[in-house]
Amino acid sequence: MRFRRVAIIWTALLFALPLHGQTPANICGTVQDQSRAVVVGARAELSADVTRHISAITDSNGRFCFHQLEPGEYQLAVQAQDFQLFRQNVVVRPGESVSLIVALRLESVAERVTVAEGSADPSSLNVAQTQVGSALLQNLPSESVNAALSSILTLVTAGVAADSNGVFHPLGEHAETSFSVDGQPISDQQSRIFSNQISASAIQEMRTIQGAPPAEFGDKTSLIVEATTRSGLEAGKPNGTISMGYGSFSTPTAGVTLASGSETLGNFLALDGVDSRRFLDAPEFRPLHAHGNAENVFDRFDWRPNDGTSLHLNLSAARSWFQVPNTYDQEVVGQDQRQHMTSFNVGLAFSHVISSSLLLTANTWVRQDRVNYFPSANPFSDQPATLSQSRRLTSTGLRTDLTYSHGRHSVKGGVQLQSHPIIRGVQHGID
Repeated sequence: MRFRRVAIIWTALLFALPLHGQTPANICGTVQDQSRAVVVGARAELSADVTRHISAITDSNGRFCFHQLEPGEYQLAVQAQDFQLFRQNVVVRPGESVSLIVALRLESVAERVTVAEGSADPSSLNVAQTQVGSALLQNLPSESVNAALSSILTLVTAGVAADSNGVFHPLGEHAETSFSVDGQPISDQQSRIFSNQISASAIQEMRTIQGAPPAEFGDKTSLIVEATTRSGLEAGKPNGTISMGYGSFSTPTAGVTLASGSETLGNFLALDGVDSRRFLDAPEFRPLHAHGNAENVFDRFDWRPNDGTSLHLNLSAARSWFQVPNTYDQEVVGQDQRQHMTSFNVGLAFSHVISSSLLLTANTWVRQDRVNYFPSANPFSDQPATLSQSRRLTSTGLRTDLTYSHGRHSVKGGVQLQSHPIIRGVQHGID
């Protein structure tokens, strides 16, 4: 009896060995973008057939894991905002742990052309729109050291051509471009030699409109750039990024972002700086007298007391200093012309849902650009002319809109009051 009992136990163990080989498998992975930075909050879905699906969300390290899987073949799909859908077949064997690196590619720029009947009505003319998300904004290479926003516009918007020093030309005259940042209109020149631009790292989403822009954006007719800045609402504990770089012509760059907030309060901060020996586009192949630097700070504070009401305050300041590049002849005589610019902006935005059909929005702001152009210490070194200039442009305004929407009907009306006092002083010397 004892021998029979031992034989039964050994027989059971022998039959159990093949079953033990069918131990559960695991699939884990890390989701990255094209720059190998981890992607947080991406959705990974695993399916074996049309009826069995499990999903996971990547953590702060871009990691996801599926445990206790039966051996077999699975289909993995990974998707994140502003990225293309990733698909891959994964085969797992008994007791095997599969480790993957998922590289997501940026979604292509979304372009839309709207054509309506009735050419007699200006609002029904063709309108071309381009939508750019935050992922593409943060990963686009900049062709301009000193004007990243201008560089983004020329890279993603059809029909917009780049010029020197951050100047760009849409279909029409370059002065016929208007920016709308969180509802605040900015119709001034935004190239490097006229103003300090808002930092690209502060923008969450950007939309460009060409053709026949809606009347709400004012009288600019070539290009409307509608930008939404980044917010700290629902960001949770303080989190952010630090980036540093170094490029040609002795060009170091640095940037810091910090976001924190709850469902009610939020704050987002962005700091950027750049220094370069080729700050402006030089007229010669080798940059001569082209050193410059720029610093930007942007802060957005949000307060959302309830789902229907929100208030946010934008604060930004920027400073830049740069030499005016020389030609070979000007370098020989020692020309040393320079420009210094400071800018600040304070914008307050309010929105309130009055009812299911009525929305009220309001903006008020004050912004200023102060520019000083300095000649050489020796006026005889300036060729062909010496120039000293000081100008200041201040913009203050108030804008309010009331939108009624019911079914397929929509009516929008508003008022915009704006003041642009200009102070300018110019002195001409030797010509």
